[in-house]
Amino acid sequence: MTEASSGQVRTSSCIWASYVTLHGETYVSALNNEPAEELVYNTEMMSIVDVMYIARGRLGVKKVVFACLKETLEIESCPWDWRQTLSLVANALTAIGTQNSQLADRPAWEFQLPLWSAPFYRPGLMRYSLYPSSGPARYNRLTINDTGTTGYSVAWNPARRALRIARHTAVDEVSCYANMGDDATAWLHIPISRGELLAELWRRDCYLYRRNIVDSIVVTTAGRVHVLGHHPTPGQAYTYSRVAKLRRQRDYLFIDDAAGIRELALTPGPEEANETRNLRKPAPESCYPAITSVKSYFYTFAPLENLDLIKTCSFDGVVTGLLFQYHDGSRASVGQVRLDWLGQEQQVPHKATIGFAMSRTADQCPYVGSVLVCVAPLARNLLPAKSDLDFEVTCCGKLEWWFTRRQCQLAHGAYTSPSTRL
Repeated sequence: MTEASSGQVRTSSCIWASYVTLHGETYVSALNNEPAEELVYNTEMMSIVDVMYIARGRLGVKKVVFACLKETLEIESCPWDWRQTLSLVANALTAIGTQNSQLADRPAWEFQLPLWSAPFYRPGLMRYSLYPSSGPARYNRLTINDTGTTGYSVAWNPARRALRIARHTAVDEVSCYANMGDDATAWLHIPISRGELLAELWRRDCYLYRRNIVDSIVVTTAGRVHVLGHHPTPGQAYTYSRVAKLRRQRDYLFIDDAAGIRELALTPGPEEANETRNLRKPAPESCYPAITSVKSYFYTFAPLENLDLIKTCSFDGVVTGLLFQYHDGSRASVGQVRLDWLGQEQQVPHKATIGFAMSRTADQCPYVGSVLVCVAPLARNLLPAKSDLDFEVTCCGKLEWWFTRRQCQLAHGAYTSPSTRL
């Protein structure tokens, strides 16, 4: 057992760090003004150094870095490690310990400063709280509006609402699913087409079950609106407000998702003169499926014109959603789409028909068993024997896909697939 130790240092002199190994990881045991293992602060840097980054692990402080605010430290995030940013005060007295380490001789409010997954400081950063939290925010860093982005996925469950937002690239499509194995977690996919950027963040509030429920909404430069939550339940009152306008360039969105998404931090984009704040909320053409007082549905839709190909997302014999690609290269998704569940693509010829083979579970919940694209009149010869549950659509208008974890209902124009179970 290693006992905690501490040392006091002044920034008017050089600072050295001593280290100790705990469970295979290296931690700072003390900071000293006398020579030790590593020189971490040189008085020759005093004129340019104005910030101190504290890297905290599970057992204490792992590293101390002195830097200049004008410089960006590009250090990759490390699981379970967090960085705290403290402004550096001339001749400040600092104490640090090995275990349960704290920085002493600083105002108490500094210990409520947020923690970051990588060293970061940006004076223009704005913080937006979605849910109150008793402890300091722990921000993970999400790269947004980068040319290499192919989409985002949002993990969601009933207890915490939106849990995490992950970014997809052409070389890393599926790693985000590795640590989210909960069966209750649903995945909402946001495909990003070439040149499309995230433009605005909104919030939707409603008072339900004696507490305020907040869902985030993402708007893209293509005008697409993605609700990171259920579709509004009929009869329930909702309010909408814009959180921030995003900068149309490669940027970082910082997300406190320690217990669901509780807080966001970002540098907002510039406001334009006479700019209106209108949200074009999704407006279904079909009716809300049959519901109970405790069950709500996700709602997704996509146009069917100019389809080039589709990919089905399937798990355990159930098609949970579809990923569409159009002639112009743009993409859309309906239902629940996980990129690690995608099957082979199907080309969509001109005047094709998309057939959905529907079934019901033992407790009568409808689901899609398979999807086949074919050109009429050959469609019926290729599909299994027609069932009263089957649903077919032509490639015009839009396909609407309502779903919960247990069942789904599709709609196209005036027609709907078998009704859901109450």
